[in-house]
Amino acid sequence: MAEIQSLKIRFGGITFRISENINKYNELIKKYKESKHIGPRIIELESKLISLQNSFDKAFKPLEYINSANKMYKVY
Repeated sequence: MAEIQSLKIRFGGITFRISENINKYNELIKKYKESKHIGPRIIELESKLISLQNSFDKAFKPLEYINSANKMYKVY
């Protein structure tokens, strides 16, 4: 049981880091979408990133996953 709990918590941590990286890409898009040279391409990528973020948020809820793993598998 402890191994399963550990795997679930690690998976939650990995998905949390993925979510943080998506947010960092959002910050980059905000920073560069007004640029003359790469702005138009960045605006095209923004819609794809929003789609990715929406589908990721629907599929994974990292903190809820970690919390539920802690509640389900109390190790003594």
